[in-house]
Amino acid sequence: MDSIVPLIKTLPDGFWGLHEIPHSLPISYHTGIHDALRYASPVTTQLDISRLEHYSRFVRELSITENNVKPATLEYLAPHVPSDFYLLPRARILKLHPSSNLDGFDMLFGPALVEIDIQVGRGNWESIGHSMSLLTRMCTVCTNLEALHMDMYHNGSSFRVGTFMQVVQSMYPRLRTLHLSADHDSEGDRCDPEFTSKPISDLLRTTCSRAQEFSSVKIPVPADGIIQLATNPNLRDVTICLDATELEPRLFKGIHRPFCALRAMRFSVEHLDERSLSFVGNVSSRILTRLIIDVEDADVELDSTMLHAHILKLQQVPFRDTLTLFGLDFEHAELSKAVGYEALEPLFDLPHISRLFLRRPSDELVRTIAEKQPHIKLIDQVS
Repeated sequence: MDSIVPLIKTLPDGFWGLHEIPHSLPISYHTGIHDALRYASPVTTQLDISRLEHYSRFVRELSITENNVKPATLEYLAPHVPSDFYLLPRARILKLHPSSNLDGFDMLFGPALVEIDIQVGRGNWESIGHSMSLLTRMCTVCTNLEALHMDMYHNGSSFRVGTFMQVVQSMYPRLRTLHLSADHDSEGDRCDPEFTSKPISDLLRTTCSRAQEFSSVKIPVPADGIIQLATNPNLRDVTICLDATELEPRLFKGIHRPFCALRAMRFSVEHLDERSLSFVGNVSSRILTRLIIDVEDADVELDSTMLHAHILKLQQVPFRDTLTLFGLDFEHAELSKAVGYEALEPLFDLPHISRLFLRRPSDELVRTIAEKQPHIKLIDQVS
């Protein structure tokens, strides 16, 4: 189900209706709670929610990503239902990307949920600092959670991100999937490792020690966290922020086959150098099909020699025969345009490479690949 509108419509007539969306052209409407219920006292207004309770039990999956519900609908409804009321008592999957504030959304959390995808950010006008009570409630109620996707807007409060990770670690002994992303007003600005390094290391040591999927976008993973990931035999898909990580060559010394089961990897570094080259060379998986490198530093000119060295390294790694997609994502658009065919040419010798991910490539590169490597599909986005 992709909306809570059908559930709202189970309330008695007179308590809900269609409301005009302000400043919409052409005029459009969304469903919401009438002001009569908004200002009514729960003591004097007896709201019959029996139909709501009946039909909500049949919902197994809910995705809220659009604006067909009036903002604050759940906020207005909350005082008129029991404090322990679950709007989705049997739902197993919840995707919550609201465009309004999050007041009242805690009633969407239920004990049967095993997968949650939630966005706390610009779209709903709140940062993680204003949403900690909601997130804590989520961890308290959803005790059977196996997969959590969290996109956070931290507004410069990195310690809030660290605090949330501590809550997750304390509530969940095991997660199969954990995706964490922390956005900020300043483009490219990551979380301060001072507040996030220990919490994320603790997460990887405990809650995510056997995870199959893990991602940390704009949240730096320290060296000991990298070791935890590298030694996890279940890890299949990983995205890691290495912008502030000491990637010393000896990091993987003594580890038998780091990242041995990976199928997909994406990592970010400030710039391509010997350390990132060594990191790629230490991935021992023989089944990796996708590798993407994000280059975050916008102040450095592209080192074509070092880029070429990374491409050459791909001919030597254990996954050379399984790699189908390789990608480079530069923070600075001009670096993308500086990527030349000569630097990439060894990539096309890999037996199964079929896609190259590169945003804003130069026209010359596009033409050359089309002429010399017609089987290569050049893409500008990946899922």
